[in-house]
Amino acid sequence: MRSERALRTWLAPAAIGLGGLVLFYREFLFSGFDLVAGERGDARFITFIHENAYQSLIGRSTFLSPPMYFPAQGTLSYSDAFLLDALVYVPARWLGADPFLAGEITYAALSLIGFALLTWLLVGYARVRPWLAGCAGFVFAYSNALFVGGNHAQLRAVELTPLVVILLLQAVRDSGRQGRRAVICAGCGGLLAGLMFATGYYVAWFQLLLLCLAAPLAGWLVAGRRIITGFASAGGAPTAIGFAAGFVAGVIPFFVIYWPFLRSPHSFAFFSYVGCAPTLADYLNVGPGNLVWGPVEAQAGIASTSLLALETSLAVTPTVLAGFILSAIAIGRGARLTEPSERGVRAVSLAVFVAVGLLYLLVVRGSGHSLFWFAWLTIPGAGAIRCAARFQVLANGCAVAVAAIVLDRAMTGWAGTWKRWALLAAMILAMAEQVNLSSSSQVSRAAENAVLDPVPPPPEGCRAFYVAERPGAPDDVLDESFQQIDAMLLAERLGVPTLNGYSAWAPEGWTMGHIHDPAYEPGALAWAARNGIADSVCRVDIPTGTWSRPARSSAAMPIQ
Repeated sequence: MRSERALRTWLAPAAIGLGGLVLFYREFLFSGFDLVAGERGDARFITFIHENAYQSLIGRSTFLSPPMYFPAQGTLSYSDAFLLDALVYVPARWLGADPFLAGEITYAALSLIGFALLTWLLVGYARVRPWLAGCAGFVFAYSNALFVGGNHAQLRAVELTPLVVILLLQAVRDSGRQGRRAVICAGCGGLLAGLMFATGYYVAWFQLLLLCLAAPLAGWLVAGRRIITGFASAGGAPTAIGFAAGFVAGVIPFFVIYWPFLRSPHSFAFFSYVGCAPTLADYLNVGPGNLVWGPVEAQAGIASTSLLALETSLAVTPTVLAGFILSAIAIGRGARLTEPSERGVRAVSLAVFVAVGLLYLLVVRGSGHSLFWFAWLTIPGAGAIRCAARFQVLANGCAVAVAAIVLDRAMTGWAGTWKRWALLAAMILAMAEQVNLSSSSQVSRAAENAVLDPVPPPPEGCRAFYVAERPGAPDDVLDESFQQIDAMLLAERLGVPTLNGYSAWAPEGWTMGHIHDPAYEPGALAWAARNGIADSVCRVDIPTGTWSRPARSSAAMPIQ
């Protein structure tokens, strides 16, 4: 009987989660598993980084130095490392999936994990109805922002954020009663928070900042002026130490990976942040393809199809944002979460609202200025943030969680009234506005494999290679990046590194960035000569599959 009741209870969340998975990955599923997330630039580069983890495990690559910009070392530090993604990606590769399929399996697994974790968080720690928690999980895991930002798979690290919160809430719950378990939970939460820096830096950095803002405020709302004495008497010190120790351990891989970058002179100038920062209008920008709001926003001039729109169309959808604000007002006025047993939930909800509000104020730009300049100067790691609108994937999770808690309590108080149906309609609208009709899966596995499959292994003696220019418009930067990534993917296939490369940064002295530039091949030969590998470098024409030895004059000599 109990198992049947549990089955009925969790049937609705399971159906919502699987339905969201099909809807979110519809292009992949209905193309016969051919179309995968993103476009041919960053998405294929991310596939290259994922594949590097697998290649290093089978001995064909060095983890810290993916086979690009050869023979430069430490080149993994030029991008997000996707460290935790390897827990899914590598087994998928071992089971026979190609790199593109393994990547899509990884993303789908993260979506399901994020859905399940937020549902568990709301049911287990806020006593929200399972079906309602499932609706909130849908809004979080299959959000419009993650769909629009499909080209930036590093944002999917946010799917792990609920687990950090669960571990920390469990640690707080156990403090003073089961001290050892509290320390273990806090340590695991800190460990995961640290490891996320080597997975998706933006999510990890904003997550830690949000935690540092919300946790003290929540403690003050619970204990008031007695926060310090209450913290000590409740066993808070060992728990905090456990979190700190776990975080230090978790962030070690980040410093190992990024030490070459941290030692280099590379950095963003603040004007590059301002150019990409969201405006107030962008806080409503959900993109022209949004099912509910896209046409309205396009007509109003809020949504656009520019390249920068990929970074500024990440807003929390209007219904969710309004629900977040109204829920916080209801809590603050004492209309909801007033029972003594809900003091902790009330404090956390209000603290999260204030912390998210501060982030909104911090990152916005107006008239060419932003308060983030103060963070840039004072907070470690802020100098690596350029496209701060990405923090909204975290804000979305916070917003829907708080709104779901208040909605659950309101439905109890308004049982049998029209208000209950209005609340239900609002939740359905919040789910509908996560649907985006634009195409976010533009990489064809069949087409990509057709390009690289015909290329034979290099001739004996080729320790590295670069690609010959394919015809294209002289100023077509996208085409140049596509050709660079072709070389990188081919390098992993053949187990031979390439001089080509594509990332946010490049090694000092590398001048091969513009393939259509007449100086491209001389630059390749100069790079090879400078690094002592000129006699072992080959040139490959990918369309014809022809390998050749470049002469010192940069004229290619076919290999017989």
